Amino acid sequence: MSDDSLLPTDAEIVAAAARHARESRERRWETPQVPQVPQVESGFPILHHNQPVAWVKWGGVPHILEGEAATQAYVYEMLHENPALLEFIRVPEVYRIIQIDEFPRVLVVMEYVHGRTVRRCLEGETTDESRDRLWSQILCALNTLLSFQPPPNTAPGPAGGGGISHMIFGEYCEHETAPRDFNSVQDLENFINLTIVRFQLYFTYDIKQLT
Repeated sequence: MSDDSLLPTDAEIVAAAARHARESRERRWETPQVPQVPQVESGFPILHHNQPVAWVKWGGVPHILEGEAATQAYVYEMLHENPALLEFIRVPEVYRIIQIDEFPRVLVVMEYVHGRTVRRCLEGETTDESRDRLWSQILCALNTLLSFQPPPNTAPGPAGGGGISHMIFGEYCEHETAPRDFNSVQDLENFINLTIVRFQLYFTYDIKQLT
């Protein structure tokens, strides 16, 4: 559970986010971009006595980040209904959602989970056997998360409602919101299948025009 006495005020968090966003933009201009690898920073830690006590994630599209936060909060609740799962899966608790009128538009203040990233864990494994064991643990965690049932009477999308955001709905590998709500998983699958067919027809036609 959160201890708000360790966290700054909303105004202080907003000021810190503005500073981090500005510094992130400056670094992107100064650092050569690696092709096909997006150099994006979208968060920063809140420190107390030089120790991280929370993580702030920012985003420029309010409904996307709010949907992510609602889904994260739902998964957090599902995990804590079965404490045994917490031995190998941790999802940060959402502390606050702060909305502001300028970029970044939304701030999600969440629990700071101490640990190592998957990449760091893999780098620390020295044998195929140990790497295979780590991948098995990762797959087990993902399967557990996928087994969670959505909230009752909800359409495909974020917990609590809202449009789906995914790269399949956008251009140039950018996340965009789906053009409409979907009544069921089958409705979503039909839309995706039609989208794939349209892309195939478009690129086939374009290639023929060039040949």
